[in-house]
Amino acid sequence: MSKRIFARWRILAQIIRRLMADERFFEAASFMRQSGPEGILWDPQTGLYQRFYAQHLLERAINAAIRKREQFTMAVLDVNKLKQINDDPKNGGHQKGDLVIRRVGDAIKSSCRPAMDIAARWGKGDEFLIFLPGLNRKGAHKVIGRVREALRMRSEELGLSISFSAGYAPWDPRKNWADAERDRPTTGGVLEGLVEFADREMYRQKQQSALRHLRQQNPVKAGSQLN
Repeated sequence: MSKRIFARWRILAQIIRRLMADERFFEAASFMRQSGPEGILWDPQTGLYQRFYAQHLLERAINAAIRKREQFTMAVLDVNKLKQINDDPKNGGHQKGDLVIRRVGDAIKSSCRPAMDIAARWGKGDEFLIFLPGLNRKGAHKVIGRVREALRMRSEELGLSISFSAGYAPWDPRKNWADAERDRPTTGGVLEGLVEFADREMYRQKQQSALRHLRQQNPVKAGSQLN
């Protein structure tokens, strides 16, 4: 057995030991039954990291960056209106929704920096997470802009307008990344706090985008929601 394969199996064993301590063990075991041990490392639909393995990588990367006092940004992406696509059998239903997820994964992989960024499928299936070392919010926004453009090009072939909302959690060792009391994470751990911070910003963007769309379609109703 090569050193690379041995190291991968050792990491896998560490992840399994950790998962056995909480309810996600059974979810991880299901992945392994369906796609083998490799299924716990990579998401079969997108080729991005699974959440289980990504958490291991992210904790190591975040701890190293904080220890070295290096900046980074965590970005959370959520596909817009995926449920509407899945619930529309006349337009392909879940089969079309799965294709949308694959296109998002392709756009992320083609836009991230090789051997630097960590990209994973997160959340309930339509959410993705990207760890961007060495980048502030502005730099991260440029990377996500590349993802949007790559996705736009890929979505044209589906006859759909695929979009996503994004939230950012920048870490700057020179200042507190969550000064405002309303933005302080409520869960424990740096990784959990960063994801929560980016998640809340992403949902604010999603709500604002939905309100802009409603304002274009029905200005009176949009005005009533603002009051």
